[in-house]
Amino acid sequence: MAEQQLHMIRPNLDDLPDLIIPEEYALRTYQPGDEAAWCAIMETGIGSNWTIEECRTQITGQDLFLPDGFFFIVYDGEPVAAACVWPTALYGPTSAQVHMVCAKPAHRGKGLGYLVTLALLHYMRDHDYESSYLGTDDFRIPAIKSYLRLGFEPAYLEDSHRVRWAAIFSDTEKTDQWWRHVRPEPASYQIREASGNRALLVILDHSQQDTYNRARRTILSALYHLDIPYRVLDLAEGREPSQALSTHQAVILAQEGLGDSLSESLARQMVKAVCDGIGFISFDHCIDRYPESLIAILPVNSAQTRYETQRLVVPASDHFIVRTHEPEKRHTLRQALELMRVETPQHNPALMETDEQMPVMVVGQVGEGRIVQYLVSPRLWDVAYYGHGEGLDDVFWKSIVWASRKPFVMKAMPSYMTFQVQHASGASDGFDWLRPVLSRGWTPYVGVLTEEVHTDDWAIMADIASTDNVIWYPQGMTEKRGLYYHHPRSQAYHDNELRARVAQAEEKFKQHGIPIGHIFYPSYGEYGRNAVPMIMGAEVRYSLSPFLPNEAQLADHIHWEPGPYGHPGFILDDLFGFPGLFVTRADPEPYELIQNRRFRITKPPAVPGRNLLEPGLSPPRAINIVDKIISSAKMGLDARFYGGIVLKEQDINSLAPGEWEVILDRIDSFAADTGAIKMAQDAVGAYARSKVQAHLGHASYEKDADELHVAFTGSTTVPLHLQIFDDSCRERALAFDTFEERLEESIQLGEWLSE
Repeated sequence: MAEQQLHMIRPNLDDLPDLIIPEEYALRTYQPGDEAAWCAIMETGIGSNWTIEECRTQITGQDLFLPDGFFFIVYDGEPVAAACVWPTALYGPTSAQVHMVCAKPAHRGKGLGYLVTLALLHYMRDHDYESSYLGTDDFRIPAIKSYLRLGFEPAYLEDSHRVRWAAIFSDTEKTDQWWRHVRPEPASYQIREASGNRALLVILDHSQQDTYNRARRTILSALYHLDIPYRVLDLAEGREPSQALSTHQAVILAQEGLGDSLSESLARQMVKAVCDGIGFISFDHCIDRYPESLIAILPVNSAQTRYETQRLVVPASDHFIVRTHEPEKRHTLRQALELMRVETPQHNPALMETDEQMPVMVVGQVGEGRIVQYLVSPRLWDVAYYGHGEGLDDVFWKSIVWASRKPFVMKAMPSYMTFQVQHASGASDGFDWLRPVLSRGWTPYVGVLTEEVHTDDWAIMADIASTDNVIWYPQGMTEKRGLYYHHPRSQAYHDNELRARVAQAEEKFKQHGIPIGHIFYPSYGEYGRNAVPMIMGAEVRYSLSPFLPNEAQLADHIHWEPGPYGHPGFILDDLFGFPGLFVTRADPEPYELIQNRRFRITKPPAVPGRNLLEPGLSPPRAINIVDKIISSAKMGLDARFYGGIVLKEQDINSLAPGEWEVILDRIDSFAADTGAIKMAQDAVGAYARSKVQAHLGHASYEKDADELHVAFTGSTTVPLHLQIFDDSCRERALAFDTFEERLEESIQLGEWLSE
């Protein structure tokens, strides 16, 4: 079946370019008898076998035909290009269609399609139409380029159109168009303000467009993800804060180069407010451009010169901001970053530094207020340089918590941990490895290879399912044969073949009374577009795959900019084009961005004949290996996503006797040390979706009454937790009931925080 035509719209007819026809050509409208000339033009580019009778049937004989809206461009008396206004009002009673645009081959490449289309738009405007639209095909790249120049934008009549437009914009090399149209900006990039005296004051300057947009994508997206309430002061608007700075919990300089826009008056207000007890966090490293009064309170002796660095280190320290960070861990950047070289007091060591021990982040106190000053460019949080989800997120959010006035509130993800085993069949031990996992209180997510499970092992699965909490899911047929995608051929199955394979797998689960979980993670993350309606029809609502449909694991993937950070390893967002399927992913999988807004997974090559967990290891060696798995889980927890323990069954089966227990003990020890909560994968998905759909829109604290007032907007299906930090930066969580549209609560903090 042929694909539906793509549509483009011009939402208004304002600011049309002047219509200037080259001297060798002329523009005229329809004259009786033009049908033959029109057919000759159409025959070269739109359809075939056109006749005068067919032209009259489809165009000139129709009630919608407008003779004065039917244009030809003529060369030496011969019509060589044509188009017509077609008032079908698909997008409203004042819209009209640009219809049947075509030019003869000998005259292509001269802009005639652009000109005849522009003639139609002028006609529409002069005849009181307010908007225009057209239909086109994926392969008509030259025509699409003309339509884009004329102000047309893509319309999305079905989910697949966004993906089709992504490929088109790659071909047109208009990656800016991809950003603006194909994938709308994630909600996390938008300004989302809150009220109350527990809100931050975020200072920006939208007149510096590049750095302003980077701040939205990096700093504001993190505040969105953590749901830290804030208000914005835009220096470009040339106004003073609408509320006294002291009515905020902290001030954040969120943009590079703000010093030139900060007035001395505002700087003095900031200094006074900090001395009186609010926090000051600056991601702007250009401190030599700050007003003098602001420089005077920073925890540095002097600003000297600027230089570049490509590696950062977090030294060992018991300071709250870095206490749980892996000491002396090196963070290598994708590109070198500018750093401000400063001198710091000896009593005030840096909490982050370069390999050469130059300060990268320093903290201090002035009066009652705390200060955090980053000395590296805020591009650090841009994926092109380093980004979120790469190992420094705990430093980011803890620096804000530490500096801000208390009690501090945010609505981040709780410290949930999940347990996942992929490509399972029970082939080696009949799922005996699963029993100690269950005895430790986990609810594991087990992806099953349906064609590799022995009959006896199906019975064992059924027995476990009847008494224990396990989420079973048909992940694939065999190690190499996917259930939802043909892995060896890197292509989707035909509809009938897909339905047959899925029905066969589901029947095996049904025969043994094993319920299928509502989490979707196919083998290698691959699935066809035709699989999505099928799994959603089976009430699957959560996915772990970062890929769009019809993408092979090792292919170059469309970078669909998932929220909150556009990181394919850390996602809490609806699948692009399928809002009913929510992706929850916390996997620091290495990747690289490549041309035309695509990305590629860059896993290190596997050692031949060796699994992740090597057989015959001594317990200390087994612990060393599981530490790599735990490290990934820790990054998820540090970034306030969730910690995922992910293994393949073949890795478990390759262990020597006793090693599996050693590894599980080590994982349990890590969970206890971090205060992590063991959760089922689908429960994490449900929580994450509710968290994204709800916003902490108000937070205020009455000191005399010791009472916190909060208000949430949106809707939830599960109770959400509010994190509250006291003066010692100790975190407590308070659960709230589900709600629709709005929830307001007041909390008496004294006794609750002291428990």
